[in-house]
This record gives sequence, structure tokens and C-alpha cells, in this order.
Amino acid sequence: MAFVDCLTAMESTCQKLLDRVEGLLAIVISDKDGVSILKVNQPSGGGFPLTPDFLSSYTLALDQVSKLPAGHASSVYSFHDYHQVAQFSMGSFYISFVALDSANYGMFPTLAEEIRGCHSKTIDKLIASVLETGRNSTA
Repeated sequence: MAFVDCLTAMESTCQKLLDRVEGLLAIVISDKDGVSILKVNQPSGGGFPLTPDFLSSYTLALDQVSKLPAGHASSVYSFHDYHQVAQFSMGSFYISFVALDSANYGMFPTLAEEIRGCHSKTIDKLIASVLETGRNSTA
């Protein structure tokens, strides 16, 4: 399967999850620096900012929480006025879910595992490709 086909399949999986889960507004897959690799969202968007600086703040928070003596943190949840954000560390990448405050946040770990189970190799290859391209352009 060609790389573009893999990305299309990954986007399709995320879109199916958006359609299946009531109140889920967006799924964002990003690297360890918070750079978005894939972003799939409802057309309405819910008026919630999906900017890289906003999403990378969760990546930073999750990294800092992991440094506490309580042990490794694999997820962080945040509740806002009308929205909630859940972010999961999947090793070399992060999966973020943005949903309405009424959505069932207990489903997010299962959804994250579903995405990782189907597409972790594709995501790892994409991140490596982007990093390699960046190294070659600065040389």
C-alpha cells in the first residue's frame, strides 16, 4: 500500500470515529513537539482553537507531569467552558481529542488505542520522513 493510501486510510479511520462518537469535534495526531501530522474535525468545528500553539501546550503539560515522582503519565484531560481536550502519549506521537463538554470522555482511551493499533507504523514513518526532510533542508 502506497504511503498516500496509508494516510488516506488513517484519515478515513479518524473520520469514522468522529461520525461514530457523539460530541467529538476533532482528532489531531501530532509529533512530540506538538506539530500536527493529521487533523480531522467536524465541519462546524465547535469554535475551539486547534492551533499548534494551543495543542502543543498539552504536549508540554503531559511531558512535565511525567517528570513528577508519581510515575509516567500517558494522558492528560482538560475541561474548558464548553469543550474538553484529552491527549494521549503513544510513544513517538500524541493523539488529541477535542469534544463538547457533554461527550463521554471515558471513551477516549479506547479510541486512542484503536487509532494506534491501526496506524502506529504509518505515523512513525511519517514523523521520520518529516524529520529527515527537515534535516536535509538545513544541510
